[in-house]
Amino acid sequence: MKVLLFIPLYITSVLCSYLSGLDRTFSEAEFKVVDLYVTMPESEIQNLIQSVQHSENQVQMGRTGEDFKYQNATIVAKWNGNEKVYENVSFKTGGMYARVNDKVGFNIKLPKKFLGRKNIRIRPDPSDRTHLRSKLCCDMANRLGLPSIQAIYARLYMNEEYWGLYTLMDSIKTSWIKQTFNPSVEEITTLIQCKSGGADLAPGTERKCVNANDDYPNMDVFKQFVDEINAAKTIEEVEKILDVDVFLKFMAMEWLIGSFDHFLVLGHNFYFYKRESDGKWIIIEYDYDNTFGNGLSNPTYWNSKKNGGAGGWNFGGAGGAGGANGWNFGGAGGANGWNFGGAGGAGGANGWNLGGAGGAGADMGNNNNVKLNARAVEDGVTADIKPNANANANVNVNANNGANEVVHYTFDFWELNRPIIDVLVHKNPERFKKIVHDVLVSAFNPSILNERIDELKEFLLPYVEEDSTPKDDGSLPGRINKAGKVRSASVSEFESEIENKLKEWIKIKFEVACEEYGLDGEEIIRESASFVPKSYDYGNNENNKAEKEDGNDKVKAENDEAQAEASQGLTDEAQTEADQGLTDEAKTESNQALAESNQSSSDECWSDVLGYSCCKKNCYVYYTDKDGKWGVEDNQWCGIIESVCEPKYASSQCYGETTKEYPCCEGCKTAYRDNNGKWGYENNNWCSIKYSCK
Repeated sequence: MKVLLFIPLYITSVLCSYLSGLDRTFSEAEFKVVDLYVTMPESEIQNLIQSVQHSENQVQMGRTGEDFKYQNATIVAKWNGNEKVYENVSFKTGGMYARVNDKVGFNIKLPKKFLGRKNIRIRPDPSDRTHLRSKLCCDMANRLGLPSIQAIYARLYMNEEYWGLYTLMDSIKTSWIKQTFNPSVEEITTLIQCKSGGADLAPGTERKCVNANDDYPNMDVFKQFVDEINAAKTIEEVEKILDVDVFLKFMAMEWLIGSFDHFLVLGHNFYFYKRESDGKWIIIEYDYDNTFGNGLSNPTYWNSKKNGGAGGWNFGGAGGAGGANGWNFGGAGGANGWNFGGAGGAGGANGWNLGGAGGAGADMGNNNNVKLNARAVEDGVTADIKPNANANANVNVNANNGANEVVHYTFDFWELNRPIIDVLVHKNPERFKKIVHDVLVSAFNPSILNERIDELKEFLLPYVEEDSTPKDDGSLPGRINKAGKVRSASVSEFESEIENKLKEWIKIKFEVACEEYGLDGEEIIRESASFVPKSYDYGNNENNKAEKEDGNDKVKAENDEAQAEASQGLTDEAQTEADQGLTDEAKTESNQALAESNQSSSDECWSDVLGYSCCKKNCYVYYTDKDGKWGVEDNQWCGIIESVCEPKYASSQCYGETTKEYPCCEGCKTAYRDNNGKWGYENNNWCSIKYSCK
């Protein structure tokens, strides 16, 4: 019997489970902090500090002057035992409204690639005390299989002086399109950036966006796209020119994370790119600091709905009249209107009146005193009522806090009547319900997100403490804008905001989504446990191959490190058996079966054409992409032949069953892995992780 003395909890392969199997160039630095040492003349540092002295009023009025930019900086990047030197680096201030803060962000353009990218951004996100919102949202988009940026963490040193903790992300530029989509054209002329606000794909949207290629400012192609979108009356017509699934997943994600800073509300912080492969446009979003309730302490974006009007909503007091299809909380409801509370005004044609004496409802009108939801006692009123086919929206209203309880807003209330949303969502509710279901299963539910948050919280804790420790002069690191908003920072705020705001938003929003779309939350969690994420298919075989080649050296190092850490917690007997493949009989059986199968099916080796041989010793999957499943042998990638491995997998739930030596684990927590797969430790015994665990 094996006795486990200690199993390391901090094994990278386990901690990165939220992103495991995804094709990310930043994976090498996951759960590592990149130290960026920037060197430039001291006079330039002083110019930088002087240039960022902006008050909130100056930023709001657009009086911030030109960005600081120095194009001959030297950067030494250090991470995970690696070190790279970059000369002639462009280093400039970055961000828009975030410039009001005391700690500012920067844009960096490198002469050669760093983790697969030449353009990166570092952002302090000073209003986000969790330091998690940008990272978590980027991870979600990656896991959803959307074309998306990546995020890790960095510390910035300016001429050897520590300036603090930042979130490091790649930046969407024409070079990013080349590195990901790998189009055949030399110049990218159809990458459009919408960053100024109001870009909702309504007529004239092209005037609110710009061509990301400064050498090709012409917007005629994008204007044609906007015109075609507005001419389209059905989802089928839209699908001819727009990747609808990607668009709808981004829309569902915006709502779930509470982002008012993207398409559905403010209409900015995204790109549209016309794919070369099929001529369809695709949306790509960025900037996620204003999410999960951040920046929404006193929202005004939904006033048009709250105050009635066509399709409008009215909250509170006597209230004005709700317009056609309107919703009114106190006051008269118009045609197809609803009226909630007090004596209640008259409900118009097809009107409803809930509460109090209630006015008359003409033509199918209803006058009811209704207990809407058992949660009303504690949480206020939550209504989920659909009067007829003309009512597109559910209502979720917290009576205690009114419209400020934005986490309770349904999707229909959150989006600000964008015409394209009417075509794609309101006229196709089942399609969008399926999208919401898929997003909840794959990326947004308390089970997987809380686990991810806890991992990141533990990892970040010492770096947050460092970032919030005052220097000798009493100032915090990197807080160089003395005219800006002073943002407090402490470990206690970091921990409190995570537990009481971030996790609470996720919990409530998950419940709201399940309620609005009639989904079983427990079933969502069960499906999520076995979900296998896949990266967005950029259609770029060459880049994938190059990344595999670049990763060959690090695969050995990472695997050796993980095995060494796990081995420290094993008894001599356990380690000896692990080194032997757990049992000689099991190892012999596995290798013999593979050798026989490979001998008879060598012509089925799909990875040969990509320059890689097929695996001959094991079936353990280290990586999956659109080409297939990949293993590692002799520190090189090899293709896994599914016709060989799948029958063996299908005949049993786990590798241990095939040997009759070890039972399958009940859970999926991995303590050790070798060529035969993953191993857990339960009830004082080793067990084999089931194939269904990913």
